[in-house]
Amino acid sequence: MDFYSAYNFKIISGEDYAHFDDTTVNKLVFDGEGLEGKGKQQIIVRVSAKYPKYETLAHYTTEDVTINAVYGIAAENAIEFKEASLDQKAYAYANKVATKDYHGFDIHVSSSKTMAIVLENDFEFDADYCKKYHSSGKLDGDSKINLYGDVYGNGKTVSSKKEYLDGQYRELTHIAWSNVTMSNIHIRVNTLAEDETSIDTQALWGDSVDIEVIGDDDMNIKYGSARLTNVRVEFSLLENGKKVSSIYNADVTYDGCVFRNVAQSAFYSPTRFTTATFDGVEYLYPEYVHYHFNNIFATNMLGTLANITYDYYSVDHYDGNNQPTYRFGQTAETIDQYMYDNYISKGYNSEFIQTGFLDLYNWQPSSATNMLKTGNEDADKLLQTALGALVDKHPDLDPFKYIWKRNGIDESYFHMGFVAVGINTPNGFPPASETIYLRPQLEDKRFTHFFSKNLRTIKEVKEQDPDFKSDAVLATTVTMLKKMDFYIYLYYNTCDINPETQDPESGSMPNGAKLIDHLHGLL
Repeated sequence: MDFYSAYNFKIISGEDYAHFDDTTVNKLVFDGEGLEGKGKQQIIVRVSAKYPKYETLAHYTTEDVTINAVYGIAAENAIEFKEASLDQKAYAYANKVATKDYHGFDIHVSSSKTMAIVLENDFEFDADYCKKYHSSGKLDGDSKINLYGDVYGNGKTVSSKKEYLDGQYRELTHIAWSNVTMSNIHIRVNTLAEDETSIDTQALWGDSVDIEVIGDDDMNIKYGSARLTNVRVEFSLLENGKKVSSIYNADVTYDGCVFRNVAQSAFYSPTRFTTATFDGVEYLYPEYVHYHFNNIFATNMLGTLANITYDYYSVDHYDGNNQPTYRFGQTAETIDQYMYDNYISKGYNSEFIQTGFLDLYNWQPSSATNMLKTGNEDADKLLQTALGALVDKHPDLDPFKYIWKRNGIDESYFHMGFVAVGINTPNGFPPASETIYLRPQLEDKRFTHFFSKNLRTIKEVKEQDPDFKSDAVLATTVTMLKKMDFYIYLYYNTCDINPETQDPESGSMPNGAKLIDHLHGLL
């Protein structure tokens, strides 16, 4: 018996978006006009047996099926993806909505209607693609995919090769509009080796998806002044890049995602002030990021999950002796209260909200030469040396130090969770410090934090342990870090995720169907 003739099909929700054809039995037809501009909509179809064996037990032969439908464009290859993104931008611009920026100017970073892009195949940004969109034959600012609406990956893989990237910090995709969702997509920035799970991360270039407005005078969009809101990346695998994302002045949610194989910190976002000029007048704007991470799994990052910096936020500049001049003319004694009253309490400050679980398989040996990437090379060198010395030698780090004997040798490991750093090096060493106003909200109770200013001095350690041995590097490190605002959010050495359980050979990391259920909060 024909399957369709044996069952009844009925729409019980979403009648505005689909109907069954009048002439072809049980043929579902989507209504483009009904879906147009409304984003993802659900259509629920009830399927029931026409001739159930037991009339009184119909619930055993009835099932409700949910179909997600969008108004948009299907893309089968990289060129179609690019052309669809250009159409998406034109559609967003045609339906633009004015919003007020920080100083009350009308800007356009969102639209009343949206058009989605749906991927139908795995594909690569190859040589033909690069040549079509830029004469250099490289992936650059002209050839990247700028998104002004949702993209649904359907589990498909979008990838590139390092040889086609024109620089280390080129992104494959870029979210440039508010209210955009990137869903169920696998972005592999560099395809380098057969074994995609254990590659040389230091050789990686590029980001999976950067998030920032793109300046456009026609939309009154200026870098720094416009802010993106309600950006969402869900159920996606983002891997093999310099970073996962650089995010500037945006509110972003990552839900049920996997991040792996990253050459620096996976996410970089500065908290600072920037300027924009309107009608010949320069205005000062706060720039900050609101993160929300829900059910996140990350592994094999050379840096941390996220590096949230405070970069000339409360401080305007430093003199030749690294002494600060505060941005609003306040003194060291009053600037914190001023910043709180005028910016922090009003939400003009970076936020890190974590819900569900945050599984970071990112223990690293203290001997690692690239433990931390902040975006500032001078600061990187200082912090890498400092952390190595601290983990190996300072007793205050003992609760966070995991000793693992491998190949007959004991080695110290330290967990690199995520960091908030207030540091500038305008005049080299010693660094100048910014105040950190970040106070994360963490639902995953495995995390604690280490704060640099709470370090005991060498003198204080020796008073409690006369046999303690120090050296010049450790003494200098402690002196430097106690002058800084530097928070690391990390696991204790008793956590269930440790260097041994994160070893791929241990089989302790969830994978396959188990990992998918984990990301959806089912385990």
